[in-house]
Amino acid sequence: MKGPTCNFTYTGYRIPLTVISPFAKKNYVSHTVMDSTAILKFIEERFNLPPLTKRDAAQVDTQGNSRMDEFFNFNNPPWMSPPTPPIQNLSNPCYLDRVP
Repeated sequence: MKGPTCNFTYTGYRIPLTVISPFAKKNYVSHTVMDSTAILKFIEERFNLPPLTKRDAAQVDTQGNSRMDEFFNFNNPPWMSPPTPPIQNLSNPCYLDRVP
């Protein structure tokens, strides 16, 4: 039985990602498989920094851009005016020690 190859061809655990930015695409859901080092690679490419580790260096580019670029629209930012939050319901009881 062989051990891990450590060549960074496998991604880690699946974790949800929420992108919050004025440049985030509205109602966008990505189906691209990536791991959390894609965030680091995005920052490195955006600010022209060298890779910190071999794992973030191994993140695959798509058309010369970070895979995280798919979440953003830098040419036409869709959220320059923030959405209005929902109105808080003040007529129901508030339980601090249990869920109703």
